[in-house]
Amino acid sequence: MRTLIAASVLTVVAGVAVVPATGQPTPESPKPHRSPSEAELDAMVSDARNDFGGTYKLVALGPAAVPALTRGLWGDTATRRACVGLLAQIGPDARAAAPSLVRLLGDDDPSVRAPAARALGAIGAHRAVPALTKLLDDPSALVRLRAAEALIALGASADTVIPVLTKALKAEQPDEAHVAARLLADLGPEAAPAVPAIIDRLADASPLLTGLLADALGRIGPGARDALPALRARTKEGTGAALYRTQAALALWRVDRDPAAVALLHGSAGTKEGVSSLAPLWRIDRSKETVAVLERWLKAEDSSDVVLAAETLGTASDAVLPALLRLLKGDSTARALAVPALGELGPAARDALEPIRQNMNARRSGAWAEDFVALYRIAPTPAAVRAITDLLEDKGRAREAAEALKELRPAGLAVVIELLAALDASDEHVRFACAVALWRIERHPRALPAMIRLLRSNEPRMREAVATDIGREFGPDAKAAVPELVKRLFDPFASVRAASAGALGRVGPDARDAVQPLLAVLDGDEPALVQAAAVEALGLIRPADSGEVVDALKRKLKHPDALVRAQAALALLRTADDRSGEKELEAALEWRAHQVRITAAEAAWLLNKDARVVPLLIRALEESNLEGTRREGERCMAARALGRIGVDAKDSAPELVKLVSHRDAALAAAARAALKAIDPEAAKRAGVK
Repeated sequence: MRTLIAASVLTVVAGVAVVPATGQPTPESPKPHRSPSEAELDAMVSDARNDFGGTYKLVALGPAAVPALTRGLWGDTATRRACVGLLAQIGPDARAAAPSLVRLLGDDDPSVRAPAARALGAIGAHRAVPALTKLLDDPSALVRLRAAEALIALGASADTVIPVLTKALKAEQPDEAHVAARLLADLGPEAAPAVPAIIDRLADASPLLTGLLADALGRIGPGARDALPALRARTKEGTGAALYRTQAALALWRVDRDPAAVALLHGSAGTKEGVSSLAPLWRIDRSKETVAVLERWLKAEDSSDVVLAAETLGTASDAVLPALLRLLKGDSTARALAVPALGELGPAARDALEPIRQNMNARRSGAWAEDFVALYRIAPTPAAVRAITDLLEDKGRAREAAEALKELRPAGLAVVIELLAALDASDEHVRFACAVALWRIERHPRALPAMIRLLRSNEPRMREAVATDIGREFGPDAKAAVPELVKRLFDPFASVRAASAGALGRVGPDARDAVQPLLAVLDGDEPALVQAAAVEALGLIRPADSGEVVDALKRKLKHPDALVRAQAALALLRTADDRSGEKELEAALEWRAHQVRITAAEAAWLLNKDARVVPLLIRALEESNLEGTRREGERCMAARALGRIGVDAKDSAPELVKLVSHRDAALAAAARAALKAIDPEAAKRAGVK
């Protein structure tokens, strides 16, 4: 790769295109996929009952596998069950199978009816709501609950399913009550009418069910205040309390910011099983007492527990570094866990540099990419970054190196040269990460063309990821990608279509050539996720001649999916200051899904600067993923909405400051951008550039 240096320097300095040197690898042209024949698909379906690999292949085929799987719904019981499960995994791309799945709702076997009901929810079959509603009276409890689950996913009224769920809470069969409690949690604030039934069930619930009921109360939020006395009483019982103390504490905090939550979490963290309470405890309380509680876990026998405590505390405790250095002297598992955690400490872990190098030299398999990443995080020297860029020439480790460079964003001509050369790698994942890294480091002109080429990948997941990052990373600077993104609006995979629509929206007014294709998407029978993305895109593009767009958006106010309706209300306000969606917003602010609540909040702010909006978004930052086990989509979305509100969201600055260095790169980026828009001085003090 060093032979590219001269040509690459010309690129960096003069901005001209690079011609790869003789003998250097050039990007492989996409290999055309041969779609399996009908007979091959039928054979794969037949084998899917026993062959996990075959199952994975069918799901990966997405819409191409749906006809064969639909035929399989006419097979024997085992084949029907297998095909139903696969259609559910395929999701919205399997909507063509909805009529056949509805037919299975009348199957004699409840083990077929139940998964068929669940699958209809997974594929977004809104037209199946009447048939699913009838199933709430099915003689099988499992079928009733799966029908309720599907109806919740499809946006049916909470009043429709709550009677079924509260009845199931009283069931003698534990599994039935457990599923009901989980589904009430899925309803979130809409499950408030079920609070009396939850209170009744708490009195004699098993430890496991108590934890699930507590979680449901926490998801309901302030509407569950009446249940707090019963929940507090439960926390004072010793039998099995370790199994639900953390969930109970989080419920007390979510519902009423009850100070008793911290004491409960301290108690939970003091038990042998209390490691799961560390992350939420630190989110809620960062007092000296909490630091002391977490420091005790730095002495745990299990190395994974030590690392969790260390990662939670970060640089807040001087005891973290010695604890991680002790792990470097342990077994291979302990050492592997310790190195990335040491890297997260940054320059505070300088004393770990030599021990990490010694560990690398002692390992039989040699150095790992994460070793070099940790060394760079601790001491970002030219030698440290060169060690990472050198890995781009190692096919086995190039992907890890590219991802690391994308996240670390090390500046310098030498780094840019290596990244430019890696744009010619045979591995699409390497090219993708390097293109994003080039853009993050210096807005390099070759980054976007590389991304546009990747939109033509044969792999739908790659196309989806690239479209998403074109919107997220390049935004208004991605005008050149508009023609290819428009083509992707008609991709065979719904997830790619949705991501492409989302990217067009983030390009903004310069994507005006996409308006008519987006309107065509709305006129078609598209899944809700695609329609919601297309509606949002139209609102962000804000076409000058908005008459046709406004008419289309008004029609979407009657869509069966709540997110489509909320996005339509917001887009109408953005494009024409049209208030037709005002009625929709009131219910949407209390909706079960965070995507709907946050979209409605942003619309309500545009409508009349609703005083509920900023507190609702701050609450999302405070409460989402308290357990630390889920993705950070809700907090990312809330941070972006707060950033668009701007200086009027100044009360959110303290929460955003906590997130500017979060290990989730997308969340950290959203928090930094929001903080700069809301309170530039606070951003500066937090080290945001």
